[in-house]
Amino acid sequence: MVDDKPRGARKPLTAQQVRTARAWLGIDQGQLAEAVGLSRRTIASFELGSGLAYESTTDKLRVGLEALGVEFAYEDGSPVGILVRPSARSGSTRKS
Repeated sequence: MVDDKPRGARKPLTAQQVRTARAWLGIDQGQLAEAVGLSRRTIASFELGSGLAYESTTDKLRVGLEALGVEFAYEDGSPVGILVRPSARSGSTRKS
């Protein structure tokens, strides 16, 4: 089941979801950082799971990745993966 928007309590965003989304989009940490308005170091720290992420960080990641064509999948409120719209893999997110 895919939720369009979290309702009530915020749904968790995992490092694995972010890494998988980047891989499907074909972008590196620097490109994601630029797209969402965070530093590459912040992206790297989040993906390594080093420390508790600020809510503003996860919000920027979620909104930015959704704008790039990623949908986050949840089952019973727990993250189970991602879906990527086919148009998101057109290469338009890659730097030349």
